[in-house]
Amino acid sequence: MRTIGIDFASQPKNTALCEIVWDGSSATVVQVASPVTDDLIRDLVAGPPSRVFGVDIPFGWPTHFVEFVSAHLARIALPSGVSSTKKRLRATDEYIWELFRRQPLSVSTDRIGIPAMRWAMLMQEFGVVNRAGDGRFYEVYPAAARINWGLPAKDDAAALDIIMAECPVFFASSEFPLALLQSDHAFDALLCALAARAAALGLTYLPPADLRELAETEGWIHAPQPGTLDLLIDAECR
Repeated sequence: MRTIGIDFASQPKNTALCEIVWDGSSATVVQVASPVTDDLIRDLVAGPPSRVFGVDIPFGWPTHFVEFVSAHLARIALPSGVSSTKKRLRATDEYIWELFRRQPLSVSTDRIGIPAMRWAMLMQEFGVVNRAGDGRFYEVYPAAARINWGLPAKDDAAALDIIMAECPVFFASSEFPLALLQSDHAFDALLCALAARAAALGLTYLPPADLRELAETEGWIHAPQPGTLDLLIDAECR
Protein backbone atom coordinates (compact mmCIF):
# COMPACT_ATOMS: atom_id res chain seq x y z
CA MET A 1 0.00 0.00 0.00
CA ARG A 2 1.01 3.58 -0.65
CA THR A 3 -0.66 6.45 1.17
CA ILE A 4 -0.45 9.95 -0.18
CA GLY A 5 -1.26 12.82 2.13
CA ILE A 6 -2.13 16.17 0.62
CA ASP A 7 -2.30 19.43 2.55
CA PHE A 8 -4.56 21.12 0.03
CA ALA A 9 -4.66 24.84 -0.80
CA SER A 10 -6.15 27.02 -3.48
CA GLN A 11 -2.79 27.38 -5.23
CA PRO A 12 -0.12 24.77 -6.00
CA LYS A 13 2.58 26.81 -4.22
CA ASN A 14 0.86 26.31 -0.85
CA THR A 15 -0.13 22.69 -1.48
CA ALA A 16 2.15 19.94 -0.18
CA LEU A 17 2.15 16.16 -0.36
CA CYS A 18 3.86 13.30 1.38
CA GLU A 19 3.91 9.74 0.05
CA ILE A 20 4.56 6.70 2.26
CA VAL A 21 5.11 3.12 1.12
CA TRP A 22 3.85 0.46 3.56
CA ASP A 23 4.87 -3.18 3.25
CA GLY A 24 3.57 -4.45 6.59
CA SER A 25 6.96 -4.68 8.22
CA SER A 26 8.03 -1.10 7.57
CA ALA A 27 7.04 2.28 6.25
CA THR A 28 9.15 4.54 4.05
CA VAL A 29 8.58 8.16 3.10
CA VAL A 30 9.41 8.20 -0.60
CA GLN A 31 8.25 11.68 -1.57
CA VAL A 32 7.81 15.09 0.02
CA ALA A 33 6.75 17.69 -2.51
CA SER A 34 5.65 21.30 -2.76
CA PRO A 35 4.37 23.00 -4.84
CA VAL A 36 1.81 20.43 -5.94
CA THR A 37 0.03 20.96 -9.24
CA ASP A 38 -3.20 19.35 -10.39
CA ASP A 39 -1.17 17.42 -12.96
CA LEU A 40 1.05 15.92 -10.25
CA ILE A 41 -2.05 14.77 -8.37
CA ARG A 42 -3.47 13.35 -11.60
CA ASP A 43 -0.27 11.38 -12.20
CA LEU A 44 -0.43 9.88 -8.71
CA VAL A 45 -4.11 9.00 -9.02
CA ALA A 46 -3.42 7.35 -12.38
CA GLY A 47 -1.01 4.96 -10.65
CA PRO A 48 -1.80 1.60 -9.06
CA PRO A 49 -5.17 1.35 -7.25
CA SER A 50 -3.31 0.42 -4.06
CA ARG A 51 -2.58 4.13 -3.61
CA VAL A 52 -4.80 5.66 -0.92
CA PHE A 53 -5.21 9.42 -0.57
CA GLY A 54 -5.81 11.45 2.57
CA VAL A 55 -6.68 15.04 1.70
CA ASP A 56 -7.02 17.91 4.14
CA ILE A 57 -9.92 19.73 2.48
CA PRO A 58 -13.71 19.53 2.75
CA PHE A 59 -15.13 17.05 0.25
CA GLY A 60 -18.53 18.78 0.14
CA TRP A 61 -20.73 21.60 1.40
CA PRO A 62 -23.41 21.66 4.13
CA THR A 63 -26.67 20.36 2.69
CA HIS A 64 -28.66 23.16 4.33
CA PHE A 65 -26.33 25.74 2.79
CA VAL A 66 -26.72 24.22 -0.68
CA GLU A 67 -30.52 24.20 -0.29
CA PHE A 68 -30.49 27.82 0.87
CA VAL A 69 -28.34 29.05 -2.01
CA SER A 70 -30.27 26.96 -4.54
CA ALA A 71 -33.55 28.48 -3.37
CA HIS A 72 -32.05 31.96 -3.53
CA LEU A 73 -30.84 31.32 -7.09
CA ALA A 74 -34.26 30.04 -8.14
CA ARG A 75 -36.02 33.01 -6.48
CA ILE A 76 -38.24 30.69 -4.48
CA ALA A 77 -39.02 30.71 -0.76
CA LEU A 78 -35.91 30.24 1.31
CA PRO A 79 -35.89 27.29 3.72
CA SER A 80 -37.12 28.39 7.14
CA GLY A 81 -36.42 27.05 10.59
CA VAL A 82 -32.79 26.21 9.79
CA SER A 83 -30.17 27.73 12.07
CA SER A 84 -27.18 29.60 10.69
CA THR A 85 -25.00 26.92 12.28
CA LYS A 86 -26.62 24.23 10.12
CA LYS A 87 -25.99 26.32 7.02
CA ARG A 88 -22.42 27.03 8.08
CA LEU A 89 -21.27 23.60 9.26
CA ARG A 90 -21.49 20.10 7.86
CA ALA A 91 -22.53 17.15 9.99
CA THR A 92 -18.90 16.02 10.18
CA ASP A 93 -17.77 19.47 11.36
CA GLU A 94 -20.24 19.30 14.24
CA TYR A 95 -19.18 15.72 14.99
CA ILE A 96 -15.52 16.76 15.17
CA TRP A 97 -16.46 19.59 17.53
CA GLU A 98 -18.21 17.16 19.85
CA LEU A 99 -15.19 14.84 19.85
CA PHE A 100 -12.35 17.33 20.11
CA ARG A 101 -13.81 20.74 20.94
CA ARG A 102 -11.94 21.84 17.83
CA GLN A 103 -13.95 23.47 15.04
CA PRO A 104 -12.95 22.82 11.41
CA LEU A 105 -13.22 25.83 9.13
CA SER A 106 -16.60 26.37 7.50
CA VAL A 107 -16.45 25.53 3.80
CA SER A 108 -19.51 27.70 3.17
CA THR A 109 -18.41 30.86 4.99
CA ASP A 110 -14.60 30.73 5.34
CA ARG A 111 -11.83 31.07 2.77
CA ILE A 112 -11.33 27.30 2.74
CA GLY A 113 -14.20 27.28 0.26
CA ILE A 114 -11.77 28.44 -2.45
CA PRO A 115 -9.45 25.38 -2.32
CA ALA A 116 -12.53 23.20 -1.81
CA MET A 117 -13.72 24.26 -5.25
CA ARG A 118 -10.36 23.28 -6.73
CA TRP A 119 -10.61 19.87 -5.07
CA ALA A 120 -14.25 19.41 -6.12
CA MET A 121 -13.21 19.69 -9.76
CA LEU A 122 -10.53 17.04 -9.26
CA MET A 123 -12.92 14.74 -7.38
CA GLN A 124 -15.33 14.89 -10.28
CA GLU A 125 -12.50 14.07 -12.66
CA PHE A 126 -11.44 11.10 -10.50
CA GLY A 127 -14.99 9.77 -10.30
CA VAL A 128 -15.38 10.19 -6.53
CA VAL A 129 -19.06 9.66 -5.74
CA ASN A 130 -19.06 8.61 -2.09
CA ARG A 131 -17.51 11.55 -0.26
CA ALA A 132 -17.60 9.76 3.09
CA GLY A 133 -14.51 7.72 2.18
CA ASP A 134 -14.69 5.36 -0.76
CA GLY A 135 -11.68 3.20 0.06
CA ARG A 136 -9.29 5.29 -1.98
CA PHE A 137 -10.02 8.94 -1.17
CA TYR A 138 -10.49 10.09 2.43
CA GLU A 139 -11.05 13.52 3.90
CA VAL A 140 -8.67 13.97 6.84
CA TYR A 141 -7.91 16.66 9.40
CA PRO A 142 -4.34 16.91 10.77
CA ALA A 143 -5.47 18.71 13.93
CA ALA A 144 -7.58 15.71 14.93
CA ALA A 145 -4.68 13.35 14.27
CA ARG A 146 -2.44 15.44 16.51
CA ILE A 147 -4.95 15.33 19.35
CA ASN A 148 -5.70 11.60 19.31
CA TRP A 149 -2.09 10.60 18.70
CA GLY A 150 -0.77 12.86 21.46
CA LEU A 151 1.29 15.07 19.14
CA PRO A 152 2.05 18.64 20.22
CA ALA A 153 0.20 21.27 18.24
CA LYS A 154 3.05 23.70 17.73
CA ASP A 155 6.24 21.65 17.91
CA ASP A 156 6.68 19.60 14.76
CA ALA A 157 10.13 18.37 15.79
CA ALA A 158 8.71 16.89 19.00
CA ALA A 159 5.76 15.51 17.04
CA LEU A 160 8.11 13.80 14.60
CA ASP A 161 10.03 12.26 17.51
CA ILE A 162 6.78 10.74 18.81
CA ILE A 163 5.89 9.44 15.37
CA MET A 164 9.33 7.86 14.99
CA ALA A 165 8.97 6.18 18.39
CA GLU A 166 5.47 4.78 17.84
CA CYS A 167 5.37 4.32 14.07
CA PRO A 168 9.00 4.32 12.93
CA VAL A 169 9.33 5.34 9.31
CA PHE A 170 12.35 5.30 7.06
CA PHE A 171 13.18 8.12 4.67
CA ALA A 172 14.18 7.45 1.09
CA SER A 173 16.17 10.69 1.15
CA SER A 174 18.08 12.27 4.01
CA GLU A 175 16.56 15.58 2.95
CA PHE A 176 12.99 14.56 3.76
CA PRO A 177 13.02 15.03 7.57
CA LEU A 178 14.29 18.59 7.18
CA ALA A 179 11.76 19.28 4.43
CA LEU A 180 8.97 18.14 6.75
CA LEU A 181 10.17 20.35 9.58
CA GLN A 182 10.76 23.42 7.45
CA SER A 183 7.19 23.62 6.19
CA ASP A 184 3.93 23.42 8.13
CA HIS A 185 2.24 22.37 4.90
CA ALA A 186 4.66 19.48 4.40
CA PHE A 187 4.31 18.27 7.97
CA ASP A 188 0.54 18.38 7.72
CA ALA A 189 0.86 16.34 4.52
CA LEU A 190 2.78 13.71 6.53
CA LEU A 191 -0.07 13.62 9.06
CA CYS A 192 -2.54 13.29 6.18
CA ALA A 193 -0.60 10.30 4.82
CA LEU A 194 -0.61 8.65 8.25
CA ALA A 195 -4.32 9.37 8.68
CA ALA A 196 -5.00 7.84 5.26
CA ARG A 197 -3.31 4.66 6.46
CA ALA A 198 -5.49 4.70 9.59
CA ALA A 199 -8.60 5.12 7.45
CA ALA A 200 -7.60 2.27 5.15
CA LEU A 201 -7.12 0.01 8.20
CA GLY A 202 -10.48 0.95 9.73
CA LEU A 203 -8.90 2.87 12.59
CA THR A 204 -10.86 6.12 12.16
CA TYR A 205 -14.26 7.33 13.33
CA LEU A 206 -16.93 6.38 10.79
CA PRO A 207 -20.21 8.24 10.34
CA PRO A 208 -22.98 6.96 12.61
CA ALA A 209 -25.85 5.24 10.82
CA ASP A 210 -28.09 8.30 11.03
CA LEU A 211 -25.43 10.48 9.37
CA ARG A 212 -24.15 8.04 6.75
CA GLU A 213 -26.27 9.24 3.85
CA LEU A 214 -25.54 12.87 4.67
CA ALA A 215 -21.81 12.14 4.94
CA GLU A 216 -21.78 10.59 1.48
CA THR A 217 -22.89 13.96 0.13
CA GLU A 218 -21.23 16.47 2.47
CA GLY A 219 -18.01 14.59 3.13
CA TRP A 220 -16.72 12.97 6.31
CA ILE A 221 -13.54 13.71 8.26
CA HIS A 222 -11.69 10.48 9.07
CA ALA A 223 -10.19 11.27 12.45
CA PRO A 224 -7.91 8.53 13.82
CA GLN A 225 -9.08 6.79 16.96
CA PRO A 226 -6.95 7.34 20.09
CA GLY A 227 -3.86 5.22 20.51
CA THR A 228 -3.75 3.93 16.95
CA LEU A 229 -0.47 5.45 15.79
CA ASP A 230 1.48 2.34 16.77
CA LEU A 231 -1.00 0.14 14.88
CA LEU A 232 -0.22 1.60 11.47
CA ILE A 233 2.69 -0.80 11.06
CA ASP A 234 1.71 -4.42 11.68
CA ALA A 235 2.61 -5.13 15.30
CA GLU A 236 3.80 -8.68 14.62
CA CYS A 237 6.30 -7.36 12.09
CA ARG A 238 7.97 -4.84 14.39
